Amino acid sequence: GYEVHHWQLLAAAYMLAGQHCFVITATGSGKTFCFQSVLLHRPDTIVAVICPLITLMEDQVAAANKIGLSAVALHAENLLHHEQLIRDVAQGVYRLVLLGPEFCVPGNQYWMCLTKDCTFRQRLVGIVIDEAHLCHAWRDFRPKIDGLFRLKSWFNVPLMVMSATMTPYVRQYVHSGLRLPGHVPLIHCPIDRPEIYLSVQTIQHPIATFKDLDFLLPSLVLQQDVVPTIVFADSQMEVSNLCAHFWSKVPPDWYHRNPFTFAAISTGFNQNRRLLVLKAMRAGMVKILFATQIAEVGLDFGTVTRVVQWRVPLTLSGSGLWQRWGRACRRRDTIGVGIVFVSPAAKIPSTLNHPLALLTTSPQDATVGAVLQSIYSFDSSTKRKDAGAGSSKWRLDCSIQDDTPYEVNPVVAVAHEHCLADRSSDLHDGIQDGLAAVDDCSQPSQTVPDDPPENMSG
Repeated sequence: GYEVHHWQLLAAAYMLAGQHCFVITATGSGKTFCFQSVLLHRPDTIVAVICPLITLMEDQVAAANKIGLSAVALHAENLLHHEQLIRDVAQGVYRLVLLGPEFCVPGNQYWMCLTKDCTFRQRLVGIVIDEAHLCHAWRDFRPKIDGLFRLKSWFNVPLMVMSATMTPYVRQYVHSGLRLPGHVPLIHCPIDRPEIYLSVQTIQHPIATFKDLDFLLPSLVLQQDVVPTIVFADSQMEVSNLCAHFWSKVPPDWYHRNPFTFAAISTGFNQNRRLLVLKAMRAGMVKILFATQIAEVGLDFGTVTRVVQWRVPLTLSGSGLWQRWGRACRRRDTIGVGIVFVSPAAKIPSTLNHPLALLTTSPQDATVGAVLQSIYSFDSSTKRKDAGAGSSKWRLDCSIQDDTPYEVNPVVAVAHEHCLADRSSDLHDGIQDGLAAVDDCSQPSQTVPDDPPENMSG
């Protein structure tokens, strides 16, 4: 079964108590359950989740349906059905409503209908901003994403802001943009993934031949023995070429037995094709998935134990690379590897920082080069494991966080003490304990507000 963690129910308790909160935890740690548990605890409520990618929205719809929660995604691809979907959402047919950032803008007639619907407003218990670090990363690429900053003026409900790689700078940017009060509780668990070993490899062969990746498909291997892998590249053409290269290396009957053994996914494919590939991936049919940034965040493929970044584009950030590695080892008790291939001419700046420190303590996001160099230079006393690409690999088996599992502030410190102290408590009792603790800590005499963040510009 699924192990429920204190921090998940604490986040749920904050939402049910009407308090905003930030949640920063590792990829694959179970952030989704924070708001799912709200719906399981209060059957008459609705939670809206703002998602940056359609593929992620559809993935969360499937996950919610699996545990008995009715869910729907509203985005540009199902625009023709929005009128009926909006009526269904307003009538409470769906408990979990996934929305694209561009949907939540004043000019969208369907969104404005929801903001004015009395039934929807009464049942809406909270709004989640998922993968919130993208509010800053994509502010130029998707300018309408700033429309999220009006959410607080449309609905008087708490916001749960979530990410695995939100640096202090980005958190301050989002905090200021959403016009949140000066003190907002922060649940901050370690983002370390000690089960993932990291490796940096120099490309040895001509780039266009992709020969450096042939180790992913050992000779004479059986189809079922290919290690489930995601290979990230940063152009639609390169993703397609990589997929074609691997199909050229296997017998024709492989395609007839399983046409999804090697599959590509990018924004260049229509939504039906992308959803078909993701469904095949979750079913274990896809052995190697070639993807652009469309598969970078949130997606959960339980069988994947190896993630490869093919070359490093200038547009890739350190947190983006960390998110990609986070697609591996989504099941408990598995060990995997994250590999980055760089060109021989790549210049990696010198630094001795741990890569996690770069992602969580830097004023702004770390460069990929700094993260890669830190893997090279990290303390040689850490454990090693052969990851299958030809040399020893460093394992990230330490956490930069202190021994306290949450960042300490007056609300979280006391609520953590009370919330689910008894692991045998069921979901409802755990959330009730958390609510009581949050309520106690919300009294002015017990709360020491943080200084409000400085106004940040995009």
